Amino acid sequence: MNIIYLYHNYYKRRALYADIMRKLGHNVYAIDVGNKMHSKKKDHLPIKLIKKIKPDIIWLLSPFYIANGIISEEKIQYLKDNNIFISVYGCFDVETPYTEWIDSVWKKIDFLFLDSLICARDLKKRGIDAHFVPLGFHTGQYYYFRGNCKKKIDFSFMGSSQKTSKYQKRIKYINKLHEELPDLNIKVYGNSFKGHLLTGIKCHSFNCHAHQRQVYARSKISLDLPFVNTSCPFYKDMLTIKNKFFELPATGNFMLTVKSEESLRFFSDKEIGYCDDNIESMKDKIKYYLNHTVEREKMAERAYCIAHKHHTYTHRFIEMFSIINKGTR
Repeated sequence: MNIIYLYHNYYKRRALYADIMRKLGHNVYAIDVGNKMHSKKKDHLPIKLIKKIKPDIIWLLSPFYIANGIISEEKIQYLKDNNIFISVYGCFDVETPYTEWIDSVWKKIDFLFLDSLICARDLKKRGIDAHFVPLGFHTGQYYYFRGNCKKKIDFSFMGSSQKTSKYQKRIKYINKLHEELPDLNIKVYGNSFKGHLLTGIKCHSFNCHAHQRQVYARSKISLDLPFVNTSCPFYKDMLTIKNKFFELPATGNFMLTVKSEESLRFFSDKEIGYCDDNIESMKDKIKYYLNHTVEREKMAERAYCIAHKHHTYTHRFIEMFSIINKGTR
């Protein structure tokens, strides 16, 4: 297929989608529209380019490209008139007004792939042909990494604090775990946590995949805190899996996360540690796995094998093109 791919290169992950599509045999013309996807911008898809490339598909990284005019209404109609499909492989975003975009965005997309099971399921109920396709990982960024690192960190977390919401659930969990387990060596990586953590919790910055691999390798337990940070009723008490859910196991290191219907589709409790969505359960699981090193390491090895066998981004694009091929016959 001939494909025009519009993207913004989040942490050097999204430009690589074009390389994967090319390796799968497709001709891809990639356009970086910049990082401010939520701001209104000029149309990045000139008719002249469409006529030159003769694409079968316009592949968009985000539905905001339609909502904010990065691809204009005029171009969308031109694509429809010329039987050119629109595909979106969109990341879950709590700023996305899923319930308000039925006519203005979702119905304009021919192949909609969402990384949230709950959102894809909800849109299907509303008559939108949405498909749940989770995120994955790039094998050149996340691979078996234990090195010569000694696991001196009892448990760590890398990510954002989500401090823009009054809920601040990640901050609440980390502070409470420190109170309940004061003798353990806990480290947090993410500048947005600074000023929000209790005294005694070390907070560091991170800015690259290599640093993530090193921290995972030095941590006995790496936490995944899959909470949704929003006051929107649609997302209330929702859990979601993101890149880390696959990236961390792909390094051969141990992950502890909160159990959900979504997460159990990909890893069982024989591969990663699961707890219930409460601090007491997470505390008990941390204590258990710190005292069961051999079990923890065997689980990490099993999760590593599953991640590389089933959950790379290449696997995701093979799945999506299978759905597209069936839909275009």
